[in-house]
Amino acid sequence: QFPQATVTSVEIEPLVVEAARAWFGYQESERMLTVVDDARHFLEVTQDRYDAILLDAFDEEGAPRALRTVEFFSLLEQHLLPGGVIVSNVHYDPWLPAERYMKSASAVFSNLYAVGSPGNGAVVFSREPVSGLELWEQREAYAKRYALPVMELLTPRLSVDLEGVPPYRDADR
Repeated sequence: QFPQATVTSVEIEPLVVEAARAWFGYQESERMLTVVDDARHFLEVTQDRYDAILLDAFDEEGAPRALRTVEFFSLLEQHLLPGGVIVSNVHYDPWLPAERYMKSASAVFSNLYAVGSPGNGAVVFSREPVSGLELWEQREAYAKRYALPVMELLTPRLSVDLEGVPPYRDADR
């Protein structure tokens, strides 16, 4: 759907990469690169910068400790191009770890947009405000071109009060 996009996937577990190739038709190409590495380590050694970084990393506690701290979000910020965004899945129960995760990100990114529900959703972090107005005005074109249900994506926003919530820090690990 995005023929000009270049995607770099970073996966810590080689078996997940093998499964994607074997069962989900995932194929590397000049536009689809796969790196088997820890995401934080990858960001510490690469000089690449991105329009969007998608986070979908979980362990038994939610986001792995190394990927939920203020310091990690600072590292992510260094790899964003101007106007870039971070999009992260947030699946937590209870809700407090999700609030701390978002607080860590909001220490670096001034704009936070939570979509979905507390136990199951996504959060967008950005330096600059993300306008829903352009999405609204272009909703029919986006729906036709990308099969994106723009109105469904825009409506379930959460209001999250992070006042008094402590962020995760590397020192906590």
